[in-house]
Amino acid sequence: MISHVLRLTCVLALLLTSGCIDATTVVSVKKDGSGSVFDVVFIGKGLQQMFQQMSAAMGGEAAASQSANSLIDIKKYKAQAATMGEGVRFISAKELKKTDGTTGVGVVYAFEDIRKLKISSDPDIPGQAEGQTSKKSNPITFDFAMDHGSKLTINLPQSNNGKKPKSSEMPPVDMQERPSEQLAQMKQMFDGFRVRIMVKVDGEIVRTNASYVQIDTQSKKKQLVTLLDMNIGEIMKDEEVFKKLAAMGEIRDMETASEKLKGIPGLKIETARRVEIEFL
Repeated sequence: MISHVLRLTCVLALLLTSGCIDATTVVSVKKDGSGSVFDVVFIGKGLQQMFQQMSAAMGGEAAASQSANSLIDIKKYKAQAATMGEGVRFISAKELKKTDGTTGVGVVYAFEDIRKLKISSDPDIPGQAEGQTSKKSNPITFDFAMDHGSKLTINLPQSNNGKKPKSSEMPPVDMQERPSEQLAQMKQMFDGFRVRIMVKVDGEIVRTNASYVQIDTQSKKKQLVTLLDMNIGEIMKDEEVFKKLAAMGEIRDMETASEKLKGIPGLKIETARRVEIEFL
């Protein structure tokens, strides 16, 4: 998971130069192992315009006009549900808007057995036309058991089954060589760029080895576990921290990873390969 997130940071820094993304995935799990997935993605206007231009190039003006009029693609979401595991079904999609005018989409999926669910750790960007999507990473998978309560096990992906990735999979990003003007532009470009993956249980967590456990603001119970919270805008406020993070490369030792990443503002990454959550 560590190496994938760092690679994702570098790739997005190279490719998404036209706007920011604010993506949140919340997996809600009931006591019987069923539940739902709530995906919320907001994209900046610059990125929307880039996708419209690409749609026009590949599908003509009609495709660009359709992309501009609505970010909701029911056919795409139903197809996405089919890739998320057996029995996962699309429930609803709603266009959302922030107070600053940024638009996005909230999509709800449902599942009957979380053991069949697969969650990608790459953000699904609304507005992308067919052919614009990149190769997805290994998915997050789950195990579940009921014995004097409910026990959820989250299996976090390991890059290439533990093998060292090819050089083409992780292009070098030398932040030390970038002039301050470029860093200033990147700060502005990635302001608001954030990716989050969370798990919420129906009940209260009584035992877990998760690094980041939160109390739900409404229920006032320990219900939330953060697997990933990568706030690039926050990270880039400190140039030295961002340079250090970008230069880390791949990290395989989970203990040293926890120590190196500790205290970096705007970054939470679960370093355990298997996260266990017991809840009642």
